[in-house]
Amino acid sequence: MLYVWHKYLNFISLFLRMMGNIKPFIFLLLICSSFSANAQDSASYKPSGTFIYGDIGGGYGTHGSFNMTMNVIDKHDNIFSLAYCFSSRRDNQRPGDYKPGLLDFYPQRTVSMYGLMYGKVFHLPNSVARFIVRGSITAGIATYPENYTASSGWFSSNYDYTTRREFCAGLMLNPMIELPVHSKSGFSFGLYGNINYVSPVFGLEGTMLFGKLRNKTPREIKRYERRKARRNSEN
Repeated sequence: MLYVWHKYLNFISLFLRMMGNIKPFIFLLLICSSFSANAQDSASYKPSGTFIYGDIGGGYGTHGSFNMTMNVIDKHDNIFSLAYCFSSRRDNQRPGDYKPGLLDFYPQRTVSMYGLMYGKVFHLPNSVARFIVRGSITAGIATYPENYTASSGWFSSNYDYTTRREFCAGLMLNPMIELPVHSKSGFSFGLYGNINYVSPVFGLEGTMLFGKLRNKTPREIKRYERRKARRNSEN
């Protein structure tokens, strides 16, 4: 029990340190949102609808992470997301004198989690950008090294170890700002966290969006109609 509390206290301490370093990140989001807002005739733009799209990306914080998500937004601005996240970092409990071999890597602690997230979409005023808050209970597999024993060899590390695999459950949180600069493509920035008892994960992420992301703006509709009229006149 003391070990578990120690892990969570370390996670909270790291979270507080990282919160002091995200001001440039917030500034970038504001710039992107402002750009998106100025790119539309938003007075008659209808942000709500049914949209199905995916995103893929990664992030960095306590771990390096790779994320994939399939999303559905309904006309009531509810979002449902089937998510997969793989996170990995060096094992912080390896011996202090551990040295990898010529063809070895440092031992890793990994978390591979799946979750069905639910959340709400909040449309930013005068913009196609939107703020999303979502989360879920997750489940998956965690791996970590244990039983380090001294070893020797020309090309191997100076320690051998075994890798333990165990079931892991947690809580995934993923607030983000999506910037669908086109009705079928865009990008997002946000925070991600996976609170679990084996290897808590927290960091910043960026993803690419693809699929049906939003309705066309009045300006995009006019542009499409002009192109269509030009093609018809050429024929």
